[in-house]
Amino acid sequence: MGDSGSTWPAWTAAQNRLAAELRARHVTDTDSGHGIAVEQPRTVTDAVREVVDRVRDGQRGPGR
Repeated sequence: MGDSGSTWPAWTAAQNRLAAELRARHVTDTDSGHGIAVEQPRTVTDAVREVVDRVRDGQRGPGR
């Protein structure tokens, strides 16, 4: 069997489509690996606070 190449571009495209359908913001520039909550807790905290603030303000859709 031959190597079919990386699936990363397709995965990223699928995540971007999902975020668009949900009117969400897809955070990708995290400077971390899989352990984002451990490696970059501020990034996670900021994203959660952004969602909470939007809900409290009655807003919908992506932030920033």
